[in-house]
Amino acid sequence: MSTPKQRAEWSAYRQLQKERAIAAERCTRCHKRHPAPGKRMCSRCATDARLRNEAKRTKAAAAGLCIRCVAAPALGVFCKPCLTKHNFYGQARRERAKLDGVCVSCFHNSSAFGLFSCRACIQRISAGNKARKLARKKERP
Repeated sequence: MSTPKQRAEWSAYRQLQKERAIAAERCTRCHKRHPAPGKRMCSRCATDARLRNEAKRTKAAAAGLCIRCVAAPALGVFCKPCLTKHNFYGQARRERAKLDGVCVSCFHNSSAFGLFSCRACIQRISAGNKARKLARKKERP
């Protein structure tokens, strides 16, 4: 087992290595290849990290734990503190989109005049609502 002092030394060493890699314009993980434009990791390391994170989330969900912190029991997929953070982030992102005049659903297209969503998202959401209502009607006797 490592001591808190050893962990602090390792953390400081990793931070120094990361700073050196950024200064040399190298991947912050493997320190060998150049990162993608606007990124800090090369495409190979980024793919590996994405697969590791996906496996971690899948394993946590199967165990009934929060997929973000993998420590607390989940209420759905997030624990209560992580759910609060997740909701706050989404709400802030939608508010920024409203101020910028961007669709609050897809965050790509400009919003329709006088509305908060673009026409494509409005049609997609409307079609989904209509299909759900029809399915519910068919279930009733």
